[in-house]
Amino acid sequence: MCKDVVCCSEDDLVEEASEKMAKRQIRRLPVLMDDGHLCGIISLGDIATRGSEDAAEEALAEISAPAI
Repeated sequence: MCKDVVCCSEDDLVEEASEKMAKRQIRRLPVLMDDGHLCGIISLGDIATRGSEDAAEEALAEISAPAI
């Protein structure tokens, strides 16, 4: 568990979710409805199979890079 949970909205673009995942080096991101309830989880695999190929490649490269 962590203090600062990163999530996205169900209305966010796949590329926005991918950027959040890359920035925080996480492979899964909770997806919240407008009322704050959890409606799903998007994974790096979801982005790779259903999203932009460029977004998936960039996210994977940044997620896998050593943290400084």
